Amino acid sequence: MDRRLVELVFTLGGNRWSLVRHAYLPSVAAWVLGNLKIGVGFAFTGACVGEFVAVTHGLGYLLSFAQSTYNAALMFALILLILVVVLLIFALAGQLEK
Repeated sequence: MDRRLVELVFTLGGNRWSLVRHAYLPSVAAWVLGNLKIGVGFAFTGACVGEFVAVTHGLGYLLSFAQSTYNAALMFALILLILVVVLLIFALAGQLEK
């Protein structure tokens, strides 16, 4: 945080809440939203991996079922579906960042 910006807020009659609202939040927002964009995609992928290991329903379970029955078409379709969902979530988080 630039010290001159903090001094400017107080010079213009701002208080601590004004400092947070007009200086700290805008400077942190880009970092938080950028990391949110990455984290949401990893979270969805992690949920699918968790379903793959320990659940009896969901995309991960269906992927495990397709693997155990040697159903390559279903497996590739599920991988493509997971890829599309992660890219869609990534794009939505990118729009939120703007």
